[in-house]
Amino acid sequence: MTESAKKKDAADGRLRGAFRVTAADVIIIALAVIIAVGLYAYLFGGISVGETDEITFVLRVESVREEFTDRISVGDGVYRASDGEYIGTVSAYEIQNSSASEPDKSDLYVTITATAEVGDDGICVISGTKILSGSDYRYELRTTDFYFEGGIVSITK
Repeated sequence: MTESAKKKDAADGRLRGAFRVTAADVIIIALAVIIAVGLYAYLFGGISVGETDEITFVLRVESVREEFTDRISVGDGVYRASDGEYIGTVSAYEIQNSSASEPDKSDLYVTITATAEVGDDGICVISGTKILSGSDYRYELRTTDFYFEGGIVSITK
C-alpha cells in the first residue's frame, strides 16, 4: 500500500486491521446472551439438585369408574403419559367412595415409589418432572394397562 493510500484511509477514519463494533453487533450479542440464559433457565428450572433419594408419593385420581379400578396392581411400572418416561413403581393403592358423589365411580389413591433428585430447596425431580403436592399440579401417568390423571396429596422422603 502506498503512502498516499494510507493517508487517504486514515483520513476516512478507516484503519486497515482495526476492529469496529456497530450497534447491530451489540444487539446481536445481547440477544444471544438473553437466549442462552433463557434456555438455561428453561432446561434446569432454577432447581439446585442435591442428593438422589427414594421418595413415595400418593396421587389421587378422582371419579374412576369401578370397572377400571382393577387395572392397576402393586408392582406395576408407572410412566409419564406424554413420552413414556419411567417414573416409578406402584407400591400400594386404595379405592374410596367418590368425592364427586357419583354412585358408579370411586376415587383411587395410587402410592408410587420412585428415585428422585432432591434439591436443596426440598423439591423432588423425577426424569425432569417436578413432583409437587397440591391441587394446582396435575400429573398424567400410565401403567401398561391403565391411564390415570390426578394431583399429589402427599410426598414422603
